Amino acid sequence: MLTEEQIDEIQPMVKSFPQWKFLFAREIERLTIAAVDAERAKDAVAWRHTNDNGINVVNRYRDPGEEGWKTEPLYLSPAIPTGFALVPIEPTMQMLIAGRKADEDWLGSEVEEDDGFETGLLAIYKAMIAAA
Repeated sequence: MLTEEQIDEIQPMVKSFPQWKFLFAREIERLTIAAVDAERAKDAVAWRHTNDNGINVVNRYRDPGEEGWKTEPLYLSPAIPTGFALVPIEPTMQMLIAGRKADEDWLGSEVEEDDGFETGLLAIYKAMIAAA
């Protein structure tokens, strides 16, 4: 990443040569992306190396050991806390069917008046999550 001193040193040249503004902006963008990528790469658990022949190698080492390989970091997916589930944003047909069946089962059962509505909705919700 460029230091403030380096930027201060380059800016007069950019003002003198307006055509350099684009190049200067592109270089700042490239350096910023590289800095963010370097920071994020600390969290990588493995590295995928791909060469021009389409060969992929995954290992723990960032350096592929040879030139001509494109290297990209691989990360663990975020952990799902206990009591949570990863489900689709839109319910699937299986989820809808499971919810409908739970609704029919609930409506056909003898339910105490005080907790019937909440119990029924909870049963429908659990059935739909289980079907996901």
